[in-house]
Amino acid sequence: MLEVIAEHNYLPNNSARSLVRTKSDTVGLVVRGVQNPFYTDIIHAIEQKLDASGYTMVMRQIPSGDDEIQCGAVMEKEKRLRGIIFLGGRSDYSPEEVSLLSVPYICCSYTNSYGTLPPDSYSSVSIADEQEAYRAVKELYESGHRRIAVLTADPDDSSISQLRYLGYQRALRDFGLTEHPEDLICASDFTIANAYAAMQKRLRSPADFTAVFAIADDMAIGAMRALRESGRSVPRGAQRPPPRHTADRAAQGRFRAASPSVIFPRNSRENKFKKEYR
Repeated sequence: MLEVIAEHNYLPNNSARSLVRTKSDTVGLVVRGVQNPFYTDIIHAIEQKLDASGYTMVMRQIPSGDDEIQCGAVMEKEKRLRGIIFLGGRSDYSPEEVSLLSVPYICCSYTNSYGTLPPDSYSSVSIADEQEAYRAVKELYESGHRRIAVLTADPDDSSISQLRYLGYQRALRDFGLTEHPEDLICASDFTIANAYAAMQKRLRSPADFTAVFAIADDMAIGAMRALRESGRSVPRGAQRPPPRHTADRAAQGRFRAASPSVIFPRNSRENKFKKEYR
């Protein structure tokens, strides 16, 4: 048998195998946010690990406003999945919502901070969003800045925007800094284009802040473009796009100041992950 396999260069077809099995060896990956560069290396790492373990990965990317649970439920039925990895998602799931899923699932890069799921009912690998946002603002404060604006999406989104905004607010309170309502700069999402538009709009009014804390890489890039076009000085170190790093190094990371005047959580190795395996 082995000689025949070698002679004909036979390769197993996992798709064909799955047709005669009750369960396949396929794991679904739902990526929420089709333009998020942070996810590229993580996707590769997940695929390599699954492949080494004998599983096949099926991936779907959805816009940041779509429902990842609904997408996962459809994938589960279509592909007879063994499990689902959600890369990016909401942080306010209810038991009723996740009841659509009948296979194990993992929340990757977020956790159920605002939801009602029992803690032992799911697994997550999440970023310490509030803690690391606090550290970012602290570094700006220690660099001499006393008026720090924040660029975010919806600060009440029950997700990463809210968590990072809370870290920003806590840092201002602890360091005795005034929170100016006009320095809360809100974009409609996390994209470069909408962050650019939000910063442009803010700069049409008097802007006395000396630093900006942007909650995501793409948002920081858009903000820096608007600042430069308005004649604001953006230090050279902040003008370079953030480098890409491996997912393994991402899990080790921490936040870093991109410059003395513009800082953001670097959505790569600079984020500190907390693992909550349950």
